[in-house]
Amino acid sequence: MRFVAAIRRVAPALLAVGCLAPMLCSDSPAADGVVWQADLATAAKLARKREQPLLIHFYATWCQPCRQMDRETFAAADFGKQIAGRFVLVRIDSDRHPELIRKYGVTGLPCDVFVSPNGRILSRNAGYLSKRQYFGQLARWESRFVKRSKVQVAAAKPQAETPPKSSGNPQNAKPAENAPLGMEGYSPVAMHRQRKWIAGKKEFASTHQGVTYWMADADELAAFQRDPGRFAPKLLGCDPVAINETDRAIPGKVQYGAIFDGELFFFATADSRTKFRENPTHYTRTRHVLRVDDVYGAVRR
Repeated sequence: MRFVAAIRRVAPALLAVGCLAPMLCSDSPAADGVVWQADLATAAKLARKREQPLLIHFYATWCQPCRQMDRETFAAADFGKQIAGRFVLVRIDSDRHPELIRKYGVTGLPCDVFVSPNGRILSRNAGYLSKRQYFGQLARWESRFVKRSKVQVAAAKPQAETPPKSSGNPQNAKPAENAPLGMEGYSPVAMHRQRKWIAGKKEFASTHQGVTYWMADADELAAFQRDPGRFAPKLLGCDPVAINETDRAIPGKVQYGAIFDGELFFFATADSRTKFRENPTHYTRTRHVLRVDDVYGAVRR
């Protein structure tokens, strides 16, 4: 990045004497049938509407590898045919949008960032790629996206097992007093990692967004406390279909769980979960801000 910054500083002077003139050409590639969006917000909205992944290409007018990709990769005769209908494309001038450079973790140019329709960063690549390399990379990214986009029904809750119970004294865990117990005491970390219902323990408790969760051991507790948003159910465990269709925060049931795009959701009924499986992006594209009292009211453990 120091080298890049140095080139940026001397580029105007070099341009003045014609040294960089060949690479400071048009601002966008010109492959037939390819539509590159220029505004990220518009592109993101289109990706959600089409339920397609978003491909963000970061470049700079002074970047020689960027210009090379424009000429040899994006302007290739068959680029439009290969890319059509698969992604929503957007080009971002890094000099004009430094805030997006930080947001998407761009460390070198050119850089491509692959984003799910709901805004999750799935992959990124920095550096020049030939047409063959670029198509190969997109194929791999698309395959991962398809796999992540499939809704996985959570394993059936153990029927014979009684609800989890405490097996000792609290250790380094300070759950909020009177906070409701999430997931009926089963470990969200175990479900995320193993896709299994494993009973948590009160001594490995932690509270996130006003809800207390029990983990199975100290390792799970440490992982949860480092990144609770990764493991805790979305929408405080409320049914996303019910929220979308009735604007009501209805708590989901453990037996109706599903995992989509690496995130855990619960549903109030089997029918609700079926609706979600048929069109998951539709029910996750709208962001709702819930408070624990909206869901649990005065009910406390």
